[in-house]
Amino acid sequence: MPRYAGDPRSLEAKYPGTCCTCGKAIRKGERIAYWPNGRKVYCWPCGEQPLREAQSEMAQEDGQYFC
Repeated sequence: MPRYAGDPRSLEAKYPGTCCTCGKAIRKGERIAYWPNGRKVYCWPCGEQPLREAQSEMAQEDGQYFC
């Protein structure tokens, strides 16, 4: 599956931040879900499910799943 610069992804926080959903403080090194296009950061509990859904949709668009 090709990756693009604006694709959401999971990574370790390089900087402290705040979750866009719950407002929890995110420390450097924590696992986060990141949406580059909107520069939105989510703590892992808030961002895990939306990230998985987005990745699933991207895979389906690329024809990774065949019925």
